[in-house]
Amino acid sequence: MSEPSELEAQLVRSSPVEPSTLTNETDTDVPAKQHPKHRACNECRQQKLKCNLVNAEDPDSGVCSRCNKLGLVCRIDESFKRTRKRRRSQDLEREIEELKHRLSTYTSMDSSQWTLTASTSPRGSAMPRLLSRGSIPVSQLQTGNPGPSATTVPGGISPETSEVSVLGVTTVPESMSPSAGRSPVVHTAIAQTLGNIELQSQEIDELFQIYFSTYHPFLPFLNPAKSPNRCGNESPILFWMIIAVAARRLSTNPTLLTRLARSVPELIWKGAQALPHTLGLIQGLVLACAWPFPTSSSTTDPSYMYAGLMVQAALQMGLHRPSNPDDFTKYHSRLSPEQVKERRDTWIACNVVAQYVSLGTGLSTPAQLRDPSLIPPPQLQDTHDRALFFMLECAAALGQISATLAYDPATSSASFSSSASAASSAALSHELATLEVKMNPSSSYTLLYLLSAKFCLATFSLFDNPISSTYIHRIATLYSTACAVIEHIQTSSNESLSTNLLDNLPFFFYQVFLCASCVLLKVLKNDYFSSIFDTASGTRLLNSAISALRKMSVANNDLPGRLNDVLAYLWTHPRPSLVSGPGLGGLQLKVRTRMSMSIVYDCLWTWREQFQREQDGHDATRPQNETTDYVDGNFGIDPQLSAEELANLFQYDMGGDWFL
Repeated sequence: MSEPSELEAQLVRSSPVEPSTLTNETDTDVPAKQHPKHRACNECRQQKLKCNLVNAEDPDSGVCSRCNKLGLVCRIDESFKRTRKRRRSQDLEREIEELKHRLSTYTSMDSSQWTLTASTSPRGSAMPRLLSRGSIPVSQLQTGNPGPSATTVPGGISPETSEVSVLGVTTVPESMSPSAGRSPVVHTAIAQTLGNIELQSQEIDELFQIYFSTYHPFLPFLNPAKSPNRCGNESPILFWMIIAVAARRLSTNPTLLTRLARSVPELIWKGAQALPHTLGLIQGLVLACAWPFPTSSSTTDPSYMYAGLMVQAALQMGLHRPSNPDDFTKYHSRLSPEQVKERRDTWIACNVVAQYVSLGTGLSTPAQLRDPSLIPPPQLQDTHDRALFFMLECAAALGQISATLAYDPATSSASFSSSASAASSAALSHELATLEVKMNPSSSYTLLYLLSAKFCLATFSLFDNPISSTYIHRIATLYSTACAVIEHIQTSSNESLSTNLLDNLPFFFYQVFLCASCVLLKVLKNDYFSSIFDTASGTRLLNSAISALRKMSVANNDLPGRLNDVLAYLWTHPRPSLVSGPGLGGLQLKVRTRMSMSIVYDCLWTWREQFQREQDGHDATRPQNETTDYVDGNFGIDPQLSAEELANLFQYDMGGDWFL
């Protein structure tokens, strides 16, 4: 009996069970409890650290000290496997490369083909992934209207997807989405801000629609299918220049143009300083040259400087070789046909605008019109392509005219003006006649480019010797061409067109219109030529031109408004010899170095000198009580407009050179 007693004593010392539960029966079935298993939690196993979790099998036992200190979720999963950091980094790098590849594939696609996708990942990774499930149309996310199967979930997570994806929103082409055909995408712009200017989506959509319906036909080089959102993301400069051009005649927000005139030029200069330049900067400069912000002085108009900048930047970017971008970059790039066309059209628009800006300023052109890339292809199917290439051919003819007939008083002689100039003009006129055969006769826009080139050619007759045999004939051609320019702009503005030419002209066409008005003024004031031409119709046309110049003004005290008053002052002055001298040689110019625009600057210098003499009291030739009624009531010009009434208007400008 001693052996069982000794065994019982050992059990009592080693077992946590109460001694009272023990009996002397040897057949008892109550097993002894085992020691708890000590296992590390997931976080400690991942870091290979010692874990002091008391009881992993008991959820009420708390957390280990490390997880409690770091605020981690302390738990044990049977399926947990430790992940190597190096391998995880490699997986993430591969995923990034895949995303970059897909993004480069989708960049060239229009935003109308894109949808937004939301997905979730058990790991909570913030790395985006391109998916084709659970897609939500862009318009529904922008407008806040849920789709047919939309479900409200936190953080943009799609609860229906079962794939291992990521938390967040990514973009995929709509053409890859199974539900692409069910929900059409609506182009709804996102609100944009520039400085203290904020535009809502509805305003942006309206302004873009105004631009492409009203201003785009003058220079059709932008893609109308590009949405405002995509335009704003790719180039803020181009986006805000489109807004600025469309706001020129915006009646619903008349102060928008004035506010943009302070912010957009600063944005352009910042873009010009940032290298390398972008395609959007070039396109924005094209618009800034064609429709510059209003200014009261042509000396502060940066259009000519913009023209040189955009041509040089375009050359540096390789736009003159639109299909070979690799030759001008440090990396290989593959462009889609749409991207190549966009680069080509931008390069064409650069040269067209640069040439016509040079025409309006009377300066040499920075355009590269002899570049082989500007040779039009034999077949052009698209209407906009045909119009753009015709504008290019007109610009090329204009450049040839200026280069051939440019007059330099220091080197040109009277013999050249009378003989070689007449022969060159005849050859250039024949080229313009050949070009006219290619023109679409129903387009008022392309005809405007051709008429401007014809008028430019005719203005060089003012440099001819008055005693030459062809002088009278060439002056008659100049007069008729000037009348044709004015009549075309006014007639087209009165017709039921999609746009009003008079209100929306590019600035260089306003300068051509002003030059044509100065030609009528000088011819009608000359006693010799006024006896040859129909002065009654010419007077009515000049009156209407003065009225039209007022309508071209987009801001108070801008150049069209000021020069309209100068032209009216010269037209109403009682002394005809002030503008034109007597006889056959009375049309000769004092300013002879500004090419086609020489007559404009000649008239402006005449006005300035005469007005200064009147201010100094040296003009004793004007009758004191004379009044002049030059107005035909059908054209809406104020009657009784005289120098005395304009004196106060110009008095504060005499110290400046706003018209030069």
